[in-house]
This record gives sequence, structure tokens and C-alpha cells, in this order.
Amino acid sequence: MSKRNNTLLEYIRPDGLRIITKRMPYTKTLKFGVITRVGSAYDDADKHGQFHFFEHMAFKGTSTKSQQEINRLRERYLLSHNATTGQLETQYFASVPANRLKEVCDLILDIYQNSVFPEDEIQREKEVVLNEIARNKDNDHRQAYFGLCQLLWKSNALRKPGTGSKEGLDNISRDLLISTRDKWHVPNNTIVIVAGKLVHEDVINLVNQYIPLKYSALPYHRHWEDEINDDPLIKINYVKKPDRNKAIIYSGLKIPVSIYSDLRQLGVFHIMVKMLAQGTTSILWNEIREKRGFAYTVNGGGFGHERLGKGLVFQIESLPNRVSDICSMVPEIIVDYKLDPDKFTNSKEALLDRFRISMQDPESWYDEIEETLLWHPNSTNKLNSYLSKIMKSYSAVTFDEVVEMRERLIRPEKIATFVITP
Repeated sequence: MSKRNNTLLEYIRPDGLRIITKRMPYTKTLKFGVITRVGSAYDDADKHGQFHFFEHMAFKGTSTKSQQEINRLRERYLLSHNATTGQLETQYFASVPANRLKEVCDLILDIYQNSVFPEDEIQREKEVVLNEIARNKDNDHRQAYFGLCQLLWKSNALRKPGTGSKEGLDNISRDLLISTRDKWHVPNNTIVIVAGKLVHEDVINLVNQYIPLKYSALPYHRHWEDEINDDPLIKINYVKKPDRNKAIIYSGLKIPVSIYSDLRQLGVFHIMVKMLAQGTTSILWNEIREKRGFAYTVNGGGFGHERLGKGLVFQIESLPNRVSDICSMVPEIIVDYKLDPDKFTNSKEALLDRFRISMQDPESWYDEIEETLLWHPNSTNKLNSYLSKIMKSYSAVTFDEVVEMRERLIRPEKIATFVITP
């Protein structure tokens, strides 16, 4: 356990369950979440959507609560709530007033470990998921994102959206859902994260009431090659879709995962991305929108997963007649256009201000804990005094470091482009 004067603490039970809390006594709320370290990347080939569908069905009733009772409690006590199926983790979470810790613990942890997956709900919920799949297929940005991933990676799980397919859903049964829960929803594969106005020991005591000690073998966690040294499979791919008036252009490349494990390097990366593609002083914005009027939306940022691979993407919406111009311009701009030292200082200070503000609420701290500590037991020192570490590391970044990182990472042969056009 971390030192008592720290506000971020971790407790690991004898059976492996991890409880991480961030005490924020000046807030009036808390965010509570329980996470299992498995997600859509583990779907069987013939059951695409297995873990996403499991998450949907978890809310259909437990051994102690009917679906109607779950819905009533959600409406009564939770300020906001959701569940998400990522590629390597699935989580159930809610924000509540700080005095409702017991209620959120009772509801979320019951759903997590005691769902019964009623047979008569399975077919109805499959149709709900089919609606979600249809919505995602109509989302051009989502299609462009996964289209780009399929150009950059050959076999990595980042290529595959997790919502599933009709064929995969057809092969999912109640027995499969139960065996999935029994295998993966075990203490040594479970992390509870709570951020807000709380007492660390109170959280531990409540979690222990709802999740009894249970010793079991740790489920096997797969590993994927990040393919960082491989060039794109295809440099550019066009998909034509009817009834569109605009084009969506995603250009991107893979970046080393190691950047995310070093605060100084992460600071260099974030400042570089902001200078290139974020905001009205960025190079892409000025060259593509301001100088030429070729686009309405211009943006960029990092994406991916620490245990799969990381990438950098530039997103542009344009009229179809400008696609060719933009596709040729983007690689040239992000690789060769001169960076401005004055804009470097502006970008760095803006990032520091925004980070300083963002770390004042439980939602931001929950997300930071989930992203940074999920796969690293006994690692809370990474985030204790995190704001001061960020400020110190980002403040020390130099203009020359940003120039060097761009020259090292962003090379023409590494860039791929996926376009959706009418």
C-alpha cells in the first residue's frame, strides 16, 4: 500500500482483487467503476461480439435484482452511468453523490458478478445490438478509423471493431455468457477504481462485503505484436458511399508504445501533435482550412492501446473535389513544414493550463487511473503527485525535442490514408 499521506492508494487482496482510490475531499461526488481485464480482442472467431453482448446482457437481472429493480435503482441513485467493452477490458461505472457509495457498490458489483442472463431477453437484446452495429456502419468517422487501422496493422486486434456481427451474435448462447462470467469475472482479474470524496478503508470494506474472497488461477492474457517496424499494408484506400456530400480523410501512422510510459516523452508528443493538428494555430488548420478553405474540420491525436499498439491520426472533412489535393498535402505538411518556436511556447502553455484544470474532477482522475494503472499492480506511485510531475515534465520540454521527435517518428513511408467519399 502507498504512504498514508498520499491521496491515491491501492490495496491488493490476498486473492488478487485490486482496489484503487483517489481521495478528493473538496468534491461532492465520486465515480465508481469495476473493470475486468478482458474485451473484444478475445472474441472467438465465430462469435464476433461475444464480450460486447455479455456487457449488454449483464443489466438484464441478477440473482438478487430483477431488470426492473436495476432500472429503478439506476434512475434513483446514479447521476450518470454506463458500461463499455474495450478491446482488452470491460468496465461498469457510475457517478453518484458522495454519500451514495453503498448504493453504487451494491448495484454495480451485483451486476458485475451475479447477472443471470435470462433466456427470454437474449434474442431481444441481440436485435438491440444489431441496431448498434447498423448505426456504427453508418458512422463514417468510425469506418474511417477502423479502415486506417486495417491499413496500418496486419493482424493486431486494433483492426477489429468490437460491436460484433450478426453471424457472431447467432452463435452466442446463455451457456456461453455464464461460462464467460465464471472464467473472467474473478477477483484476480478484477480492478475496482473509485475517485472522489471518499475514505479508502470504507471502499475496501464495502467491496469486501460484495465480492467475497475467491482464489482462482489467473486467466491467460494474450499478447499481440505491435508491428511498429512494419510499413503500412496499403498506402491509401478509397471507399465510396452513396448519399454523401462530404469526404472523410484519415491519415495516420504507428508510433512506439514507449512514448506513453515516459512523462517527458509524452509531453513532447502532445505538444508536437497540438502544433501539427490541434487548434486554430496548428499547421494543418492554417494550411488546409485558413489559407485554402479546403476543409471545415481539421484535427489530430493519438489512439490505440498500451498492450496492443499506438498510433497518430489526422482527421479532415472536405468536399469530394478536394480529396486528391488534401491526400497529397497532409503527408508533406506533417513531415516537412517548418515548426514555429513561438507557436511551440503557446501550445505548451495551453496544454499545461488545460491539464491543470482537467485534473480537478473525479471523472478525469478515474480515467487517468484506468489508463495508467490498469495493467500495473502496486504502481500508484506513478500517479501520486501526478499533476506536479506533469507540470514539471511538460514545462521542461524544449522546442528542439519536438523537432527531433517529428523527424524520428513521422516519415512518409510510415503514413497511410483511408478515405470515404461519395
